[in-house]
Amino acid sequence: MTPTFQECSKSLKQRFHALDTLRGFAALAVVVYHLMPSFRGYLAVDFFLVLSGFVLSHVYLYGEKKVTFSTFLGKRFFRMYPLHLVTLMGVGVLFFIAPESKGHADYGVMTFWQNVGLVQCVGLPPHVLSWNVPSWSISAEFWINVLFIVFISRRTPTWLLLSVSTLIIAIINWQSSHLNVHTQNYWHAVNAGLLRCAASFLLGIVAYRGHMCRPAAAWLGRWTSWGQGVLLLLAAAAIAVPENRLFFMDYAAPFVFAALVYVMAHASGPAACLGKLRYVGLISYSIYLNQILVDKVLCLRFDDLRENQPWIYLGIFIPILLVVSAGTYHLIEVPCNRGLRRVLTKKPA
Repeated sequence: MTPTFQECSKSLKQRFHALDTLRGFAALAVVVYHLMPSFRGYLAVDFFLVLSGFVLSHVYLYGEKKVTFSTFLGKRFFRMYPLHLVTLMGVGVLFFIAPESKGHADYGVMTFWQNVGLVQCVGLPPHVLSWNVPSWSISAEFWINVLFIVFISRRTPTWLLLSVSTLIIAIINWQSSHLNVHTQNYWHAVNAGLLRCAASFLLGIVAYRGHMCRPAAAWLGRWTSWGQGVLLLLAAAAIAVPENRLFFMDYAAPFVFAALVYVMAHASGPAACLGKLRYVGLISYSIYLNQILVDKVLCLRFDDLRENQPWIYLGIFIPILLVVSAGTYHLIEVPCNRGLRRVLTKKPA
């Protein structure tokens, strides 16, 4: 018999420190992938999306207080947009100061305003990666979040969420043979990045429902730590394996990530150890959005090193990126969140 919401409610106050840490590691995996694109580091984005579905279910779908659409939209906007805008402007300023830093992204006027409007990955032409390239997933995730709060409720069947996610992943792999899709459209109308985001996000909701009403500890028992270790290894293998090997990884990875999030939500075994490193997770959003800007600045001085000795370059790049990201976290992300909380808690006169 499925437990009631009241029977499961004590899990709603839980803090998922290990998942914060894994989010930070996933951000660093994307960074390494952009420097060395010979492996499946792009799948770390799908981990972000699974985790997003899990956390937003925890906070909004099964939160103790019902959240209005306007409040939800405001919270998501002020969580995602300020740093997105700052890094977009930073890339733009760098482009005009040092045009040689342009790279392979599109720097057109149209794509700039699409980025400003956070609609660069909703299916609009010219269907290219542009400006601060990683922000394509921020665009897709924001609009999937909007669809989430409008169309998904506690009554939405879990089997339906799982079926839709599986179908989407099958369609993406049928059309593209991999999950590394973003701005392209299928059938001239449906954006692949939005589909990809939706598939992993839905799996995150499924994982949270499992966590809330069927805790991993209830069936793993003393094997919880073993299960966490196995899934950590599987997730790491999915991201680290070269693209030209084990083609089924792109099919399996989102499901592995959902299972990993499910078992790592319990603070025992490897989860307890990972929780001590959660600061890297707290600054993960900054890591993700700062990576291109920091890379472009460093390449003005170390471009040859980046091309010829990428591991040495990575040893320089990562520490600088972490310092910059800690700065933007405390100077941009935290103040914006505090400001929003003050607005939301301000009582009318």
